[in-house]
Amino acid sequence: MEASTPRSPWKRMVGCLASISVEPLMLLDGLGYSNMVVLVENLQMDKVCNVNLNQTKEVCGNLSQHTEVKHAMSKEVSVFAMYNGIIMAVIPLFFILFMGAWSDKYGRKVPLAVATTGHFFYSLGYLVASMVDTWPVEYLLFVALLDSLGGGTVSFLTAANSYISDVTSEASRTSRVGLANSIWFLGGPIGTLIGTYIYQAGGYPVLFGTSLAMYVVSLFYIVLVLPESHGPFANVQKLEKILPPKQSLRLRESVAKVYGIDKKKKDLMQTKSVMKRARNISFGTMLKDFFNPVRLLDSFRCTLKQREGHVRLYILLLIFCNLLRKLGRGAYMYLFTRQVLHWQASDYGLWVTYKNILATLGSLAAVPLLSAVLKVSDNVLAMVGALSSVFDYVLYGLVSEDTYFFMWLAPVAALLVNSCAIAIRAMLSKYVAPDELGKVSAVLGALDGVMPMVSFSLYTAVYHSTVNVFPGAQFFFGASANIFMALVFILIMMSDKVGNYSVYTAEPVQPKGPVKEKSLVIRTNSSWLYDEESNGKIRLATILLSSVNFSIEASMIESSYGKPLDTIHEEPEHNNDADGGESRSQQQQPNGEIEASDIAHDNIAYVNDSS
Repeated sequence: MEASTPRSPWKRMVGCLASISVEPLMLLDGLGYSNMVVLVENLQMDKVCNVNLNQTKEVCGNLSQHTEVKHAMSKEVSVFAMYNGIIMAVIPLFFILFMGAWSDKYGRKVPLAVATTGHFFYSLGYLVASMVDTWPVEYLLFVALLDSLGGGTVSFLTAANSYISDVTSEASRTSRVGLANSIWFLGGPIGTLIGTYIYQAGGYPVLFGTSLAMYVVSLFYIVLVLPESHGPFANVQKLEKILPPKQSLRLRESVAKVYGIDKKKKDLMQTKSVMKRARNISFGTMLKDFFNPVRLLDSFRCTLKQREGHVRLYILLLIFCNLLRKLGRGAYMYLFTRQVLHWQASDYGLWVTYKNILATLGSLAAVPLLSAVLKVSDNVLAMVGALSSVFDYVLYGLVSEDTYFFMWLAPVAALLVNSCAIAIRAMLSKYVAPDELGKVSAVLGALDGVMPMVSFSLYTAVYHSTVNVFPGAQFFFGASANIFMALVFILIMMSDKVGNYSVYTAEPVQPKGPVKEKSLVIRTNSSWLYDEESNGKIRLATILLSSVNFSIEASMIESSYGKPLDTIHEEPEHNNDADGGESRSQQQQPNGEIEASDIAHDNIAYVNDSS
């Protein structure tokens, strides 16, 4: 393999811009979600106070002077939040489990489009609810159902991270996953900030209408701009612009003559079998395959199957840590600030903006610095994120009217809190094969979606028991979950001494006996090379090693995003190769076959596309 020449900073910057894929979509989704997230809770409280409790707008707008109404509203909202969390957890649970295995077969664009469509109907539902004053808060449960039918935010992030893993190399995956997720987090402070001012200027209708417009743009981007990264519909031409340079197989001129290859370049994704397979896949087939119960079993079977070393245990521990990360989030932060600090929606919105800006800066600057520059392992990165959350929640638990400044100090302690989620997804993508990533990510996302239901149930019990005595008790509960998560990462670091594993087999396949054949017969025509009966996969014939006359066969080879090996190129003919090709052509047997030992040892070479 030839060494690639170093690229100039300008070319690297152009390459980075050309590799942009799902990042704009993640920014739009983060903006649309954060633009209305604070005011969604505020609308729920307004519905509870004005409609369910039948209070006037004057009373609901001055709850600090009506303590009994405030406590009654807090309990009603917490019960609604629990049911809302159940709806937004149970349905996405099944959706993600089916969609994960389905996306490994058909691609990532459909899950992204379906999740974005769910967000579209969610913002549309809240827009309508804000314009109908007589609807009680229970109507918003149906709006939550609309979002759940698309898989919710968990489904969107699962599909987006799988897409990124499809189009990145393992070496750059942590930094690219971190960058993409940081861009989604960046939508948090920006969306919250503009949402606060949009609400002050135009109220609920303009606010939810803005998010609705962002999701419309997202849908157009998915359908018209984003290339498919995986499966039979993968757009190879567009992917070549965003994929990193890869090794490709190049045949020398002499071998091309022997096998009858006369094209300068052959795109293997354009073989008849591949195009025929894509044309024959109908919408009905894809829909029927989505509801195939085997898909559900495949996801769990793939996650739980035996793997090399302790990899299966590490995968399960990472999934468990991700559940603890969700459990460690305070579920009633907004109610806490209204109860203890008497904040209004605008005050809380500004604080959330400040908090998310710091967390995003940590993701955009600190995580790439630790991962790409200082070469900090993913394990250490995850542990640092867990410990950052511990300090964050301890400070929240100490907040009171006299120590209100802890609310502004805690986000500084949480500077690296997002590194935990980034490292977990990056580690999972390195422990499993590319065609298993959707299945394992589906299990991660499904259980991730269940946690709001579990979390709301636990936090509701804690909050109801302590709201009148010690409202900050919920944060110490969250801190304990993050402490346990940090201990799990320490356990993985101490036990994982290998670091690199085979993601394809649990145990290396041992040869059954010594190789006895010293020569091999290969057909001279090229019909065997492009196996039209096996979905366009390339069948590499024997490669004659330079030192010993025996052969190895790589029967079926595909690249990680679902297409066969990139391309086959021909090199300019050299004199020695040409002579060798002519002599070999003259030595063909009467039956149309040729001895493999007659082929020069250097006829096949691996090169880098970027050279």
